[in-house]
Amino acid sequence: MLKTSTIFAHPEFVTFTQSVRDLFDQWRTGNTRRLKGIKQHDHPKALIETISEDLLEVFAQVPLIDKYDVYQHLMTYWADSMQDDVYMLVSDGWKDANKLRLIVEDEEKKNKERPDFVVGKLKYKADLIPPTLVIAHYFSEDKAAVEEMEAGLEGMSRKMEEMREEHGGEEGLLSAVVDEKGNISKGALTKRTERRPGGRRRAQGARSVL
Repeated sequence: MLKTSTIFAHPEFVTFTQSVRDLFDQWRTGNTRRLKGIKQHDHPKALIETISEDLLEVFAQVPLIDKYDVYQHLMTYWADSMQDDVYMLVSDGWKDANKLRLIVEDEEKKNKERPDFVVGKLKYKADLIPPTLVIAHYFSEDKAAVEEMEAGLEGMSRKMEEMREEHGGEEGLLSAVVDEKGNISKGALTKRTERRPGGRRRAQGARSVL
C-alpha cells in the first residue's frame, strides 16, 4: 500500500497541486479587485453570485476535484463570516464600517459580549477588522517583544514552582518565607535576604522577580 507521503512527493502530484494553486491564484487575483471595490448600495447577493460562478468556471478545468466541493467551501465561508462584513460595507461604507463599536452592557443578558479593546471603563468591539490583523500588520515587532517577555515570565514561574517544591518543605530553605497558602511571601523573603551580607542587593533582585 502506498504511503501518503509517497503520493504527495510524486512529480505528477506535485505538478497537479501547483496547477490547482495557480488556478486558485488566478481566481483570487481577479476577485480581490472586485472585493476591494465594494461601494455603498452595492448588492451583496449579486456579488457572491458573481464570484462563486467565477470559481465554478475556473475549477471546471481541474480533473480529480469536484468544482462543487470548492464552491461549497466558499459558500460556507460566506454564510459564516463574509456576508456580514459585506453587508456592513454596503450599508455604512469602508470608513464607518471600520469604526469601533461601543459595547453597551445589558445587566439582564447572561452572555456578555466580549470586547476587543478596553479603554478605562469603556469597552469596544471591532466588528469588521479583527484586532489580530491590526496587530500583525502594524505592531508585529511589539507583539514579538511581548511574546518574548511572556515566555520569559513563564520560564521564571516554572523555576519558582520548582524551587517551591524542592525547598518549601518544613525543613526546606524557603520554609521561613512560604505563607499558609504555599506562596513565597515577598515581604518575608526581602527581610530574610537583607539580614545577610550583601543582602540589600539580593533583596532588590528578589523584589524584581516577585
